[in-house]
Amino acid sequence: MDFQVLATDATGALTKKSCSIAIAAAPSTPPDWSQLLWGAPVIVDTASFTPSSAMSDAFTADISFPAFDSTPDVTNTATLQYNGPAVNCNLHVVAVVNAGIAGASIRVRVNDWNVNTLLIERYGDTVPWHPSGTYDIPFVIPDTGGVSRQIDIWVHGDYLNLFANPGEGVNVAGTFSNV
Repeated sequence: MDFQVLATDATGALTKKSCSIAIAAAPSTPPDWSQLLWGAPVIVDTASFTPSSAMSDAFTADISFPAFDSTPDVTNTATLQYNGPAVNCNLHVVAVVNAGIAGASIRVRVNDWNVNTLLIERYGDTVPWHPSGTYDIPFVIPDTGGVSRQIDIWVHGDYLNLFANPGEGVNVAGTFSNV
């Protein structure tokens, strides 16, 4: 911004001086997903989850059904601090779904201070699961308004049907990134 300053000196003479002020924009750093801190997963039966108590932008959740009486279940959460403008993000998913799954469920949520975004859900027998494949799921982290905020990631997988066939299951590998 350019402007002029008028000043009167001790003798009463008027002096004009041209001035300018430049305000540098604050650096904008998108979320660093490699700093996503995963907790220790809660695992029941034949489920698995990585990573455990480590930082990573990626995860793998696996629900397998080895026998008629097993009830696999896994839950894990991760947190990431962020202070900055709204940013477009992506969850890149590679899903392997064994044919005939009945009630397998994997859910991924991004929770922040304003939005609870469900990125993936397969629940029950009547909602079709996306077939095996690679998917990109966009989501937005809102502007923090200059305040550091915590982003929470929640991943849960389970079997909702005890009549699934042994050998059925679902494996989801996900990676978070900025777009």
